[in-house]
Amino acid sequence: MESIAEKFLSIFEEKIPSHYQTDVIRTSQVQMAMDIAAFLDKNEPKKFLIIEAPVGTGKSLGALIPSMLSTKSESKHRVVYATATINLQSQLMNSEVPLLKKLLLLKRPILAMGKTHYYCHEEFKVKRNKFTSQELFLKFFNRAETGQRNEFEEKFQLDISEEKWSKVALNATKRECERCSDYWKCPTIQHRNDFLSRTHDLIITNHGQLIQSVLNITGEPEQPAMIPVNPGIIIIDEAHHFIENFLNQLEESFTLSKLYEMKKYISEQYTEDYDKLFLASRKCMKWQLKMHTYTCQIPWLTRD
Repeated sequence: MESIAEKFLSIFEEKIPSHYQTDVIRTSQVQMAMDIAAFLDKNEPKKFLIIEAPVGTGKSLGALIPSMLSTKSESKHRVVYATATINLQSQLMNSEVPLLKKLLLLKRPILAMGKTHYYCHEEFKVKRNKFTSQELFLKFFNRAETGQRNEFEEKFQLDISEEKWSKVALNATKRECERCSDYWKCPTIQHRNDFLSRTHDLIITNHGQLIQSVLNITGEPEQPAMIPVNPGIIIIDEAHHFIENFLNQLEESFTLSKLYEMKKYISEQYTEDYDKLFLASRKCMKWQLKMHTYTCQIPWLTRD
């Protein structure tokens, strides 16, 4: 039987160079993949690996190949690959995915984009009088497979402007969609419901959807996840953006009056500090209005 090391050498030293018609073997990519394979082979219930590698290493394949090999031995495992940018998602679908299929490491991938990248027929019906080319959206609704914006542009060989797409982009929540009269025939909804299907061995998504899915299942009340949060293997690419994206998901907006109302939920021993925080917030807001700026850092008060 061929060992893991032999499989890797065959893929990285023969099949990948042949696919890209080159003699170049990226030794750093091979080492990265071997390190990940050794990490995945550890018999531990939960584990984390952080990898930093320079541009040109080929990190996507370096992470995906050992991960997809691992799913072959662990049939219950799937791979969620989360990126920060649409460009990387497109690269994965157009370059890495065809190669992984060719290597017989991948069967059924799915691209799980953020909801604003999807068509909403209900939004179109409300705003249809604003469009001169209504027939294109009607055809798209009846023929689309995913409901994604890039599918619309590919089908009709045109670039739709951000302004026009925003008028038909999906804004509804999952529960609102379930009450829609077009629910059972909507390509967008059927595709997005498929994010959680166990038939997909690779789910390519963004940081935001992964973070929100975790927040949904840990929140009160608990909400359904949009993508699998316990697939077996999660790869977070462009991880230097992850903390910022996570904090953005937690942001909430408050008026000053709403902020002051929250004082009644604060323990008496902290009310003095809370008053200081409120006064600092009000002073900052007044300064913003005077200077016509809209950002201000408030120092949070802490007590040991």
